[in-house]
Amino acid sequence: MAETVLSASSVRIPNAGREALARHQPVLVQSHGRAVLYMIHPDDYEAVSGLLERRRRGHPVPVEELLDDEDFDLLREERAGDQDLAQGIVEGWS
Repeated sequence: MAETVLSASSVRIPNAGREALARHQPVLVQSHGRAVLYMIHPDDYEAVSGLLERRRRGHPVPVEELLDDEDFDLLREERAGDQDLAQGIVEGWS
């Protein structure tokens, strides 16, 4: 993906934003209550840049790459809770 590179001296980011980025926390910049810019740490960008490029090109992004460990844990819990749900249904149809 082509990037536009700016010098840090030409961009003003308040200390709170710089500190959040250093902690790998995303920073949302708003104008009139609307998101206009979203900043993430360069290491975090490296982890998602491939997904962003696929999306920019209009290609599908595999769902496995969008889910995190918490999502998979939740899905496992839901699946475990549903295991006995259908028990006896087929027998009841006869």
